[in-house]
Amino acid sequence: MKRQYQIEQQRAVQQFRRIATEENPNIQMILPLADIVGLLQQGVGNLLRETGLALMQTVMEEEVRHLAVNPWTETRS
Repeated sequence: MKRQYQIEQQRAVQQFRRIATEENPNIQMILPLADIVGLLQQGVGNLLRETGLALMQTVMEEEVRHLAVNPWTETRS
């Protein structure tokens, strides 16, 4: 019984691949817009945080590099 199921499953997979490659049909999907918007906001928020951190790190590294090259050129208020 199990062997017959495996053969049928393999045939179904092969048929699916054949249809997908030869016929290339369009598929319409219903997606929950509110969930997608929430995920986009979360992703954009994470991207902005990571970008801000990278920018701050770059500025600090540049300041360290500048001070290491010119240790006597402090800025005074």
